[in-house]
Amino acid sequence: MGKTFWKILVLLDILLAAGGCRKEEIPAVDTEQGKESKYIVFRIHSPSEKSDGRSLITVEDDKINDANIFVYSDGILMEDIYISGKQTVRIALEDRESYNYYIMANTGELEAPYMEKDIRSYRYENKLGILNFMLAGFPMAQSGSFSGKDLGGEMSVELERLVARVDFRIDTGKVPGLRVTSVQLKNTPKNITPFIACSGATAVVPGDITSDADLALVNDGGYASLYMLENCQGVLLPDNSDQWEKVPENIPGNKAGLCTYMEVNAVLESPSRATGPIIFRFYLGQDETSDFNIYRNTENSVTLIITEESFDMVSWRVDNSGLHMPRQR
Repeated sequence: MGKTFWKILVLLDILLAAGGCRKEEIPAVDTEQGKESKYIVFRIHSPSEKSDGRSLITVEDDKINDANIFVYSDGILMEDIYISGKQTVRIALEDRESYNYYIMANTGELEAPYMEKDIRSYRYENKLGILNFMLAGFPMAQSGSFSGKDLGGEMSVELERLVARVDFRIDTGKVPGLRVTSVQLKNTPKNITPFIACSGATAVVPGDITSDADLALVNDGGYASLYMLENCQGVLLPDNSDQWEKVPENIPGNKAGLCTYMEVNAVLESPSRATGPIIFRFYLGQDETSDFNIYRNTENSVTLIITEESFDMVSWRVDNSGLHMPRQR
């Protein structure tokens, strides 16, 4: 089961003068329409907990490189601000009763929908896959609200990562001589709805893959961490109780091509049993039989347990066509 390990926190704070320091007074100004306008200061923070996962992706998982801040009132866009290289911005707003804000970080500059109803279903597209994570950082988001009474103060917002972490290890049990040569996520999301929970991808891209250092750890009994955007495709096999039946041909509709799975390539090297390459493939989810949901901001542990019987299984989960039986003497 995935567990939330990156905390989510939104704090609305009107900061007062303290310790002899005088808070800057931000005067109200008149807009062109003659309505009173005041400033509010957004201070954006990275997630409070840092991941210690290992992956081919070399990125500071808590770093904020840029941010888009969209502010709405009465369902209409009031301000659309993009900041790069800083995490604090002062925004002028009309003195209204209430506001809703939406923030996306590490995505580059985005165009805000004019109507608030459209941003709730807005999809961010990760066109470059894991390369985008390496270049821009992990995408993050947060949303919330404040009232007109809060104008003149400061808003402190802690962002939430839109990615999930998948930790993989292998248990070879009583099958010595098995060496993992690669581990990769397949069918990882190309897009996500940042402001609707449980986003399901509508398109996929090649996913994160282990580095040589990761493989050395895996083959030594350790684990490697892979990253992906949230992908919630649902409970697609509610009546299934057999893990070997969690295969593409049993998935209804066109969902099979959108569900994320893991592909593990290995080599079996033993003079006393079959030798050669073997591939293990299995769908990720909250269980082994029916669920195809991988949630944002979670840690998901996967252990591949190898047994003698698993090599004899013929299904989408195991490709043993490359194995060669030892000669009989």
